[in-house]
Amino acid sequence: MTLLNKTLNTLERPGEFRLTDVVLTSSSGIKVDITDAISTLNIFASAYTPFITGRLTFADIINLSDALPLLGEETITYKLYTPGVDSESIDTTKHPMKVTRLSSIKLNETSQGYYLEFASPEFKRNNRVRSVSSLRGTHSDMVETILRYDLKTSKDISLEKTQENFKIVSPNIPPISLIQKIADRSTSSNFNETGYFFYEDFFNTFHFRTFASMVNETPGVPRQSTIIYHVAPETVNELYTQMTRVKSFDLIRSYDHTENTRSGMYASKLIVHNTDSKSYKEYEFRYDDFFNKSYHTDMKNSKNNKIVYDGPVDELGNKLYDFSESRICAVVNAGDRLYNESSGGSATYPYKSPNFQTTIQQRLSREQSLKNITLSLTVHGLTALSIGQSIEFILPSMNMYSSDDNVSQLYSGRYIVTKLRHSVIIDGSPTHETIIECVKDSLSKSVITNRETHHPISSKKQTSYVRNESYR
Repeated sequence: MTLLNKTLNTLERPGEFRLTDVVLTSSSGIKVDITDAISTLNIFASAYTPFITGRLTFADIINLSDALPLLGEETITYKLYTPGVDSESIDTTKHPMKVTRLSSIKLNETSQGYYLEFASPEFKRNNRVRSVSSLRGTHSDMVETILRYDLKTSKDISLEKTQENFKIVSPNIPPISLIQKIADRSTSSNFNETGYFFYEDFFNTFHFRTFASMVNETPGVPRQSTIIYHVAPETVNELYTQMTRVKSFDLIRSYDHTENTRSGMYASKLIVHNTDSKSYKEYEFRYDDFFNKSYHTDMKNSKNNKIVYDGPVDELGNKLYDFSESRICAVVNAGDRLYNESSGGSATYPYKSPNFQTTIQQRLSREQSLKNITLSLTVHGLTALSIGQSIEFILPSMNMYSSDDNVSQLYSGRYIVTKLRHSVIIDGSPTHETIIECVKDSLSKSVITNRETHHPISSKKQTSYVRNESYR
């Protein structure tokens, strides 16, 4: 709700916007202001992709091919904001976007125009260079080094600090590929959780953070929802109600039991081979144990609000979490001795070997759990929205017997914003819409009960284990 405090003082109607400073600059430095020629503008951000991208169409009112030598190194700037939130405007004037594609189109029967795609300048550099350096320190420090020295970014960087010191050598891959490998192995110092996201937001900032930091300010302190969206009639004229009204919504993904099982969300087994000691160790992962120790969108009654059936699934009384062989992972680790540094004849171990046993299985489970409920909400444009924010969505219940407060217990509640698209249409009646993709991994209250199973429960039950074997 805090996002609308300033907006409502100056906003005249839902969907109102300001689009200024749309300037196309050629590789030779010639600038052309095309603000008045814009027909449509779409810009995209996602927690799953590292860069901002966008596209726009504009009328050719200046005979662009004669005004600019289009050689492929053009830049584009723009400033988009919702009246009343100027301080949170989407402003690229200090960090121009790079044009990645430009082609002519026919806008209507009488006019020609251009279709233009663009992306952050770091996108182009990532395609041109490779990371080949040796990196030492925490994973979060490595990410900052890659951004500053390999991608040459001058934008802000927001880092969630990671645990332990490591030493890696980049295998001659693009900088973003290296960052993703680091993200997959990182563990948060604040929340002791794995599964880092790396992305750029609309406000010229790169983020390296966990899902736990999106749902919590600090351990045990949930983030407040920035806005509460609801379903309301379009005929309601009150401005605040219209700005918080969902124009349309769609369930993009819902529960997929087969994918959850095969991906290792419920259970998995990790086999770590140690080449130094010629031995291997097996680690079993259970989703119920992980869920009780980790952070979620709804933390009230957190042990009972999983989006998972919690009862027995076979005649032995096993639950979904008891089948660790549904996903088996195998890795090779050389142990800490590979990372020793000798000083004066004595070996020290300042760096850790990759901590596969605490990262791989948790990351796989977390990634899949965020795919079980994914909503797309189309709302009136609001530039203050950002990736990683917590929002609430209230959906009336369609089942008169399923809810005490007349809202859907499955689809209502807190969500985390994972994708955003700002869509501006100038032709006809100018309007600005924001399309939000958001996820949740838990419920505000438990609605999944342990119903009776069709399997007769046997007195025998499978047991889990950790095996440690040597093959020297």
